[in-house]
Amino acid sequence: MHKEGVSMKKLIIFIATLLIFFSSTVFAECNLNPMRWKWVGSTDKVGYFYDSKTLSYNTQDHTATLWIVFYYRRMEDIPEFAELGLKGEMYSYSYETINYKDNTYIIKESMLRNADGQVINSFKMPSYDLQPLSIPPDSIIEHIAFIIKPSDWR
Repeated sequence: MHKEGVSMKKLIIFIATLLIFFSSTVFAECNLNPMRWKWVGSTDKVGYFYDSKTLSYNTQDHTATLWIVFYYRRMEDIPEFAELGLKGEMYSYSYETINYKDNTYIIKESMLRNADGQVINSFKMPSYDLQPLSIPPDSIIEHIAFIIKPSDWR
């Protein structure tokens, strides 16, 4: 089981790393509730959204915690996912904390759902294994961090 947990962790980190490097163009065909999920950007293959309902701030630590979703119209169009046998319309959710003091983020939980909302896979990082990752320049996570950052935080 430990080996399986390590493999799942590596897969989630790999997928999250791939996701943050996509650029934005118009694409918003998914069925997320627009009153809750705010569009951030998209390409012809994936759309990026954050959940305004779960967005919370810790003013002492200068952190923001929220759900982010990547909507894939066709997983098989993305070679890295096709190699894993993933096909069709999918939603990849991640629960993350953005730290504005040190420009990092932590992925706390991850979930993959199909178009019908069924959970295909999910993973919650153990608290002892939560590792801050640097926010890459010009990435989706950097863009989201900028959009949701309170105006009075430097």
